[in-house]
Amino acid sequence: MLFVDRVAAWNTYSFEETWITIFWNSYRYFPMLMIIYVLLTNKLIKEIESINH
Repeated sequence: MLFVDRVAAWNTYSFEETWITIFWNSYRYFPMLMIIYVLLTNKLIKEIESINH
């Protein structure tokens, strides 16, 4: 049971740490992600408009 408690405590701790790490790492790629997102949404909007008309 001690092992399970250790793992549970480590998971809750590392969960926040992991999110902080992901956030700081993704911060560098954020402009690139935004550009990709805008391009994809523009493409989807154009396809939807072409289907409607």
